[in-house]
Amino acid sequence: MSMRLLPTAARKAGQPVRGAAIAPAQRIALITADAHDTHAAYGAWMGEMLDARHRVLLVAPNFDQPLVDAVHGRGGECEGYELVRGSLSPFDPMKSLRQLVVSLKEWRPHVVIGVGLRAAVLGALAARRAGGCRIVTVVSGLGPIFHEMPEGVAVPVFGRAGRRAHRMAVMGLARALKVSDVVAVHNRYDAQLLRTLVPAVGAIDVVPEPGLDLTRVLPLPLPSTEHGRGLTFALFAPLQLGRGIEAFCQAAHALKADVPGCRFVVAGRTAVASDGGMSTVGDALPPGTLEAYAGVVEYVGDVDPDTILANTHVVVHPSGYGEGHAKMLSYAMARGRPVIASWTRAARDLIDERVNGCFVPPGDAGSLKRAMASFLRRPELLAAMARASRAKAERMADQNLAHASLSGFTAM
Repeated sequence: MSMRLLPTAARKAGQPVRGAAIAPAQRIALITADAHDTHAAYGAWMGEMLDARHRVLLVAPNFDQPLVDAVHGRGGECEGYELVRGSLSPFDPMKSLRQLVVSLKEWRPHVVIGVGLRAAVLGALAARRAGGCRIVTVVSGLGPIFHEMPEGVAVPVFGRAGRRAHRMAVMGLARALKVSDVVAVHNRYDAQLLRTLVPAVGAIDVVPEPGLDLTRVLPLPLPSTEHGRGLTFALFAPLQLGRGIEAFCQAAHALKADVPGCRFVVAGRTAVASDGGMSTVGDALPPGTLEAYAGVVEYVGDVDPDTILANTHVVVHPSGYGEGHAKMLSYAMARGRPVIASWTRAARDLIDERVNGCFVPPGDAGSLKRAMASFLRRPELLAAMARASRAKAERMADQNLAHASLSGFTAM
C-alpha cells in the first residue's frame, strides 16, 4: 500500500514533518521505479526545485530510513508504493495504479513527472485519474521488452511470456502517452521507435539523460600500458540476459589464449526485474555462466565502479538491452575511458568511431574479440581516446542539461 514516509525525527515525535514552511510556487510529484536510483540521478535537480520554492514529492518503491531522512533533510517529501517486479499479472499494475491515484489525490500536485517505463505509464494514468495536474511522461528506456539485434533493430523478446509482455507494454504506453501533456525520451532513436509502436502519439521531446555532476566526476589516470602486460577490459552490468555478458566471456576466452597478460572483469549486481517488472521469466543470466570462465573472467560483484575503473584501460558495453540512456557508459567516459559498445539506441550518439571507442553488434563474441584486439595493437592511442571520451561526456552527460529540460517542463 502507499505510505507517506517520515524522517526519523518525525517518527520519534509521532507527527508528520512537511517541507520547508514557505509559499510554494509548484507542487511537483516525481514517480519512479526505485527510490535510490532516482535520488542518485535526480537528487540534485530536486534540490534545485526546492531552492526555487517548489515542493517536491518523490513517489517510489524501496525507500529506507536513511534515504527518507536525506530527502526530508533537503526539504522534500517521500511516498512509498508497491511496484510488483517480475510479474505479468494484469492485476498487479492495477494495485500500483490505485495506490498512486490515492497518493496524488491527497497531495494534489500541479505537475506529475513519471520516469521509466512501467512507472512512467502508471504515473501518467494515475495523474489522469487524480485530475487537475500537468502530466509529463519521460520514457527513459524501453527495457528488455525490446532487445536490439545485431542490425540495431528493436524486436520483442521471444517466447509466449515475452509476446504477452510486449502487448501489455504497447497497450500501456499508448494509453499513457494519449493522456500526457509532454512525452519525452533520452535519444532520438527511442523517439522513432515510440512513433512506430504508438502511431497516434503527438510531439516527442528528446531530452538529455539525467547526467553527472562533472565537477565531481573527474577523469581518472589511465593505468600503465607497458609492452607485454596486456590491457584490462571491464564490463559493468546486472547479471541479465541481453547485457552481452556471455559474448564478453567468449571473446575474453579467445583473446586470453592469444594475449595471456590481458585481464577481463565483470562487475554488477545479480539480476532484478528492470523498471518494476517489465522483464520476463528467465531474464537472469543462467547459473554457472561466469563460473564456466573462471580463470579468464573475474566477477567482482556489485562494487564501487571507481575501484575497477582505476585499473581499467577500456570499458566494454556490448548490451542489446534497450536502455534509453547508457548511464554506466556515460560514467566511464566521464572518467576518461575509451569504450566498446553495441550499436544500440542509447549508445549511438555517445561514441565517435575510433575517436573515443568503437561499435560492435550486440552479442557478437567474434566482433567483440576483434574490437578488443584492436586496442592491444595500438595501446599508444588510448590516451587520446580517453581525452575524447571525457570531452564527449562534457557535451552529452552534464546534469545541468537535463535539469534545464525538466525545469522547463514544470514551467510550461
